[in-house]
Amino acid sequence: MKTFTLKINEMIIKLVNVYDEVRRIPNDYECGVKMHASDIHIIEMMGNYPDANTTRLAEILGVTKGLVSRVSSNLEKKGLVRKYQYKYNKKEIYYELTDLGKIAYLGHIKYHDNNHRQIFDRFEKYSDEDKIVICNFLAEYIDYLEQNIKDLSNSEK
Repeated sequence: MKTFTLKINEMIIKLVNVYDEVRRIPNDYECGVKMHASDIHIIEMMGNYPDANTTRLAEILGVTKGLVSRVSSNLEKKGLVRKYQYKYNKKEIYYELTDLGKIAYLGHIKYHDNNHRQIFDRFEKYSDEDKIVICNFLAEYIDYLEQNIKDLSNSEK
């Protein structure tokens, strides 16, 4: 069993490293502006949740409000996003995609449709039961990692 555990751990480490490498490669998502994954994923959430403010976007993405604010400012400078506030609530900042931002948003959807199709085609060889086992394993591993984060955070205090 230990050999299996070591092999799974090695594979997950490699998966995370390869995924990180993919995330570091900028893409223009058909809008002519090169962006990293963190940029386009904030654009994606702004498109999916048009009434979301900074706090809500941070919650959805699982990142800090500071990161959303910083990335959004850069996206605004690139002409992809426009910030606004409601007259009755000057405390909260909201965002809307510009025409260029909407092109990036739609280009990102196409990008994922293509990539998801490729990976889902590979999963067709697995039975529905196998797919459930894979999903359950990944969910348990995520739970383990989240608990690990809590434990490590508590030990720093």
